[in-house]
Amino acid sequence: MKKITMIFCGLVLLVSVGCGPSKPPAVIAPSFDPAAIAAKSMDLYDKNGDKKLDAEELKATPAIAFSAKTI
Repeated sequence: MKKITMIFCGLVLLVSVGCGPSKPPAVIAPSFDPAAIAAKSMDLYDKNGDKKLDAEELKATPAIAFSAKTI
């Protein structure tokens, strides 16, 4: 009788643990405006106001300099 009780308790434990949520909730990506980000970047880094980032201006922003290689 004790063996059957232990098996039953083990099965109940396995079923209760196995029936929980199978995956975490989805992560919601933040919203952003690419045009506004680009405009702000130009305001910050375009020092001579020519609407372009030259080699000197790109030194101030390594992320944009790295991304410019793929454009």
